[in-house]
Amino acid sequence: MHLPNDLPQDEHRSFSTPDASGFEHQACPPPTRRSAQVAETLAAAPRVKPITEAPIWAGAIGKWLVSNTQHHANRGFTPPRHVGIDPLQDMTTVLGAASASTSPAVRLPDGTDTPLRVRLGRPSWGQRRRTIPTHAVRDAPAIVTAPNLHRVVVENLSDFDLQRVVSSYPMRDFARRLSQQNKPVATYLHTMRGLVAAESLHERVFLLLADFHPLVAFMAGQPFTIVWPKGSKPGTHTPDFILVSTSGQPVVVDVKTREDRASVYWQVREPVIRDTLAQVGVDYLVWTEMPRRFRKNLENFTAAQVPETSVDRWAPAATTLAGAGVSAHQLAAHLDAAGYPYLNAMMLIRWLLWTHVLKTDMHRLFTPDSIVEAAKR
Repeated sequence: MHLPNDLPQDEHRSFSTPDASGFEHQACPPPTRRSAQVAETLAAAPRVKPITEAPIWAGAIGKWLVSNTQHHANRGFTPPRHVGIDPLQDMTTVLGAASASTSPAVRLPDGTDTPLRVRLGRPSWGQRRRTIPTHAVRDAPAIVTAPNLHRVVVENLSDFDLQRVVSSYPMRDFARRLSQQNKPVATYLHTMRGLVAAESLHERVFLLLADFHPLVAFMAGQPFTIVWPKGSKPGTHTPDFILVSTSGQPVVVDVKTREDRASVYWQVREPVIRDTLAQVGVDYLVWTEMPRRFRKNLENFTAAQVPETSVDRWAPAATTLAGAGVSAHQLAAHLDAAGYPYLNAMMLIRWLLWTHVLKTDMHRLFTPDSIVEAAKR
């Protein structure tokens, strides 16, 4: 095999390594110094200021040109508001410092013993939301749940029953239609061992973060609808998600962009929703965003697929070898030398990062050069 001339002497090694059975597997070549130099050069390059007004010659595509140049200018750039921000902290605050071993107060369904509680691909001309009999609401706020796909139940909010809520179906169908801004999607969650639907890709990002959080034991979308008496504001509201912590504490979540949350419309609604839920002892969280690199790392880690037999056998060795800190490439090389193929070892490292057995700097894009270490238990 011909090796590039810019590799240092200690990196000139064979990338084809025989295992115990004599079968040769291909290991990933180590990162080169040239790639590191290119990264440093790009990081030191001055940022190009994007255009703020469309040029006359752009015509009908002027607005698109402005937004596109701003998008490319922000690629690889961490906004100041994201520096030093831990996106897990807000969820940890409302979920409480509960132990992951604490038994839930309710029986939480998951993908192994419950059907898929979403309807996808419904024709765009069909009804997308459950019909709510508002005449059943009297002088106090009511909660509406859907025990099945054909009917809803209206009860006083004071009768809030978490067991009933987690067993209900979403209050809407998740269908795509022409000229739709948001893109409904059903994403697989390890916590649920099944699919959970979201109304938009932004909501999917939140589900990814909630799936990564060690205190979250259950997630459901569009779980119920709050209906206020006629003439009261905000009328009705269907939260985006409900989370249940490992201690059984429910948290209702609405996912908004920074612009939507700053709008006058939402500034009026949010306090009313929060106060109403507080009356029944339910915490409320409005989630907006998380750092781009943090999200990219989560998307990378959640995609790792490792057989349980490999995890049981090699995870203890990986934790021991990681110790107080070692690069992912070096850790994979050590596991490779011990008999676990390099590429499989890199997959295992990503899985152990997802399951909090190992940890790394989540604000830096994960590469083979990233430092990983054993998480303190």
